[in-house]
Amino acid sequence: MFSFNAKMSVIAVAIILVLPACKGDGRMYSQRGLVLGIAVDQAAVVGVDYRKALTDAFAGDGHALRQIFKATPHMDGAGATFNSGRLRQLLDKFGDREFSKTLYLESRSVREAVIDALDFQFNVNEKHRDWFREYPITYRLGSHRYARSYSSR
Repeated sequence: MFSFNAKMSVIAVAIILVLPACKGDGRMYSQRGLVLGIAVDQAAVVGVDYRKALTDAFAGDGHALRQIFKATPHMDGAGATFNSGRLRQLLDKFGDREFSKTLYLESRSVREAVIDALDFQFNVNEKHRDWFREYPITYRLGSHRYARSYSSR
């Protein structure tokens, strides 16, 4: 069996590894954040420099926001969870009208992936199931194909 100190060490390491790698304004806590690294690798598959796109999007760059959107369908697991949180922060940053206007420029499959990620963030991570009230324009851009499966959680 593990001693109390060994258990606490394992818990501390686990907490450090799962802390979000971005502050609310998009600045990186650590360039070597494990979860951020996963998202960076997944975005690179479609030619997106995720770190740069995040930094630029949080500075208000609409083109960078489109790069984050472009990477979203290619995110999975921890990368997808991390990305969904950043999309939520960017929705706050840009506001409903600008975010949705930029998202509307994307293909239907990208729009659906972004809305799926936001549904996950709002419904699972934040337990904020009625995000359509706060962001009605963006909400209407997707079919919410998986949202019902989150409602039982």
